Amino acid sequence: NVEFGLSNDATLAALIPDVGTLSPTFDRLRNDYTIELFDDVDEEIFDLYLNEVNATLLNRTLTFNLPNYENLAEIMVQAEDGTINIYKVKIIKSKTKQKELDNVLVKYNDEIIETTPTFRPSDTTYDIGEVEYEKSSLVFDILKKHRNQTVKVYTNGTLVNTNTSDERFNTNTNLVVGENTIKIEAINTLGEKKTYTYKVTRKTSTNANLESITVKSEDNSVTYDLIPEFSGDELEYYVQIPYDTTKVNVTAIPEDPTAKITPGAVTISGATYLNEGENDITITSRAPAGNKKIYKVHVLRTPEVNNLIKNITVSSGDIYTLNPRFRPGLNGDYKLTVS
Repeated sequence: NVEFGLSNDATLAALIPDVGTLSPTFDRLRNDYTIELFDDVDEEIFDLYLNEVNATLLNRTLTFNLPNYENLAEIMVQAEDGTINIYKVKIIKSKTKQKELDNVLVKYNDEIIETTPTFRPSDTTYDIGEVEYEKSSLVFDILKKHRNQTVKVYTNGTLVNTNTSDERFNTNTNLVVGENTIKIEAINTLGEKKTYTYKVTRKTSTNANLESITVKSEDNSVTYDLIPEFSGDELEYYVQIPYDTTKVNVTAIPEDPTAKITPGAVTISGATYLNEGENDITITSRAPAGNKKIYKVHVLRTPEVNNLIKNITVSSGDIYTLNPRFRPGLNGDYKLTVS
C-alpha cells in the first residue's frame, strides 16, 4: 500500500477582480498586488479558483467595501495540512473623473478676501474687485475634490504653480498695478479640465513719503545731521554747515520706488556756492496716483564770524517744544506753552 501525505498547497490558480486589473499579472506564488480604480467605485468583488481541490477558502465573502483612498483586501487559503496562505491586494482609488475644485479661498496674510460670487464648484468666473497698492500679492488656498487632480495656477498668463498630489495647497500670486487675471485649471486623470478665472485690480500707489534725506559735503566725506531726525511724515528740516563749505549734495529716496522725486539724487548749490546764512531747498515727492508731498531743507551756512546760538532747550522733567522750532540764525521771537 502507498500512503500519501496531506497536501500543503494553499495557492490559488486564478484571482480575478470584477473592476480593474491586478498589477503585476497574477502568479499563484506571488502574494502582493495592486489595483488602481476611479474614486466613484464603492466595492470590489473577486472571483477565484483554488489550485488544490482539497484546499479551503477562509474568507466569508469576496466582496470588499472601499471607503478610503487606499484599501486592503486579504484573501486567505488554507491547505489540506493546515498551511495558510494570504494574498494581499492594495486597492487604490487613484483615478478621478472630477474636474471641479471643492473650494477656493483668496487670502492676504490671514485675512480672507471676499469674491463675487462666493465660490461654488460649478461657477467659473469671479471678481475680487480692487485691492490697495500695499497688497502686492494674494494667496489662493485651493481644496481639490481628489488629491490626484492636477491643478495649474496662472497669473497674467504665466504658470506659477502645478500641484498633482496634495488634496489642499496654497499658491502665492504676485500682482501688478492695474488689472490682474488669475486662472486655475483643474484637470482630472482623464485629461479633462475646468478653468476658474479671477479678476483683481491693484490700486495705484498713493505713497508720496520719502524714505530718507541726506545732506553731505561736496566730496561726500561728511554727512550733516538733520534737525529734527528724519521721518517720512516730517516735512521741514534744518542743517547747519561750516562757513568754508560752499556746496552740499542732497539726496532724497522715496519709500515707493515708483514715486517721482524733483529733484532726485542731485547736487544742490546756491549757483556756484551756498550763500552765507540760510539756503532753502525744496524736494517734491509725487506718488504714482498723483498726490504729492513737499519737503523743505533749510541749509544754514554759518557766518564767517559765528556768534550763533546752536540750540535752545527748555525742560522741567519734560522737554518743551519752541514755536517756531529753534534754528540757528533765525532771529525773532519764540513762543513756549507749558502746563
